[in-house]
Amino acid sequence: MDNIIEKINLLKDSPIRKYLREVSGATIFDEEKNVLTEIDNIIDAGKGNLQNPLKVVILGEVKAGKSTLINSLIGKKVSFTDVNEATTTIIEIKYAENEKITVVKEDAKDNIQFNSLEDLHAFINKSRKQQDSLNKVKKIEVYTSKDRLKEITIVDTPGLNTITKENADRTENYIAQSDVILWVLNSNHLGQSDVTAKIEEVMDYGKPIICVANRIDEIQGNPLKVKNYINEEMGYMFKAIFTTSAKLAWDGVVTNDDELINSSSIKDLYDYLVTNIEKDSKKVQIESVITSINTQISRDYQFHTNAKKRLEKLTEILDNDINELKRTSQAIKEIINSRLNQWLEFEFFSNEKKLLLECKDADSFQGLFTQYCNNTYLNQIVIAKNDELSDYLYDEWGRNTVEKINKINAGIVPLGVGGTTAINHIRSNGEDTSGAEIIDSAVKAGTKAGGVGLAASAGLAMLPSIALGPAIMAICPPLLIAGAIGGALKKFMENKKKKDTFNHQIQLTTDKLMLDIRNRLKADILPKMKTNLYDLSDKYYEISEKKILSVLEQYNISESKIKEIIKDLTRYIQHSSSTGDYVCEPDTGYVDVEVLCEDKSLSSVPPNLF
Repeated sequence: MDNIIEKINLLKDSPIRKYLREVSGATIFDEEKNVLTEIDNIIDAGKGNLQNPLKVVILGEVKAGKSTLINSLIGKKVSFTDVNEATTTIIEIKYAENEKITVVKEDAKDNIQFNSLEDLHAFINKSRKQQDSLNKVKKIEVYTSKDRLKEITIVDTPGLNTITKENADRTENYIAQSDVILWVLNSNHLGQSDVTAKIEEVMDYGKPIICVANRIDEIQGNPLKVKNYINEEMGYMFKAIFTTSAKLAWDGVVTNDDELINSSSIKDLYDYLVTNIEKDSKKVQIESVITSINTQISRDYQFHTNAKKRLEKLTEILDNDINELKRTSQAIKEIINSRLNQWLEFEFFSNEKKLLLECKDADSFQGLFTQYCNNTYLNQIVIAKNDELSDYLYDEWGRNTVEKINKINAGIVPLGVGGTTAINHIRSNGEDTSGAEIIDSAVKAGTKAGGVGLAASAGLAMLPSIALGPAIMAICPPLLIAGAIGGALKKFMENKKKKDTFNHQIQLTTDKLMLDIRNRLKADILPKMKTNLYDLSDKYYEISEKKILSVLEQYNISESKIKEIIKDLTRYIQHSSSTGDYVCEPDTGYVDVEVLCEDKSLSSVPPNLF
């Protein structure tokens, strides 16, 4: 007993629960918070169940024959089979010496009392065209004097694929209150993936599930083949499997025809319920609660294990991003340096040189020479190149920032808790091999998830455009080309009358001008351009780093806090895995029900968490 109380208390102080109690607003555990709430609520519901009679909840699809099956087992029409959606609300069927029925409404003062099932059936038939009135019904409590299965509360539920969300929600919210589940399958539609998925969801509650393949009279072949098929394909889900025809059984009850009842095979199911459940209902109930609690503890363990993997991957992504950012900064500067050198060596003044060499007379050459060789014109060329490289920096840092933020968002994507199927997989294989798949799934999902305010859709606009300031606007001082103009052009003008040397003089004068300007740019201007562009890149680096880390800030957490939680999770997981499952021993009086029911470890958690 101490073992299971210890484990329930341990859940209360799990690192993620504690973190959720301490913060408000968005967190990286928002989605997982719902699963923790479900785990805690199932445990609380199980503890509450021990104070009530054993409850068998009937689940299944619409038209599977749940209500007819109940009527056949009880031997009286206590549930509804002749309305559009059959059962449209929860119906609790209990034994009492005097028959009475209560329609429990959302507002207790609106409850309706009936003295007979006939009155209730009339009310249901009258309300069938006013679905809203039934939607306001929480449940119907039917006390019948029929003493078949009198020690068990049987619960009829709306189908899990009903046409109204309210009906489906009512059913799912009631599963935690069950002790045993009878899952009714339609034998005409076995193997449907949506049904299998729903049963696997219910398995997360840790309740024993008994399979009833109904409507067996409607299929061809031996019912044993149906049972074998279910056992092979779905046997891991069920504690026991039965085949029956509830319709034949009910027809037999109505006509008092034992042959019909026997041919329906319902007696096998009834005997099982009497022998294995009703005769020792408290033992079955306690075992169900203990199994359910153990299942929730296993889910909690797997949940925190997956969360630890996700956080470790997230910190790895963050560390890699910052390191990669530093490498990117150095690589971008090397690219800037290479492009500037390439520009000055091979591109600078190339068009101007071509036009000068194409001149046919001295006046044209002198005019272009004067146009190109002035401070304003050269500044325009330099500033245009500077702007081009500034745009490159803006685009490159923006692309890198978006890419890294998407990777971080991928690490923030909730990974699930590992339900019963995952737990069974781990136990059967001896180790958990799902880590790589979990991380891979997160990375794939991350590109879809986005952050609270930062995602790929934000594009490059997440980086501001930074101006370099007035210094770059006049980087070519007037004296830069004075020597070139004064020497080269003067010499050209002295020799312009010599036609045989005209083209040669243009070539010499242009080459001299280009060499002089390029050398002066290389010595005085290029270093200034590099310094300005390197400074701009450094500013973008700082902005990018802040943008990347701001993704965590939007979730009210820091990288240091994540690392602290990882350490706490390591200790919590080690402690949780060392305690093992609580086992209910038949010869020791099972479990101290009063102690378990009075334990308030989970219900004492502040309500704002739930």
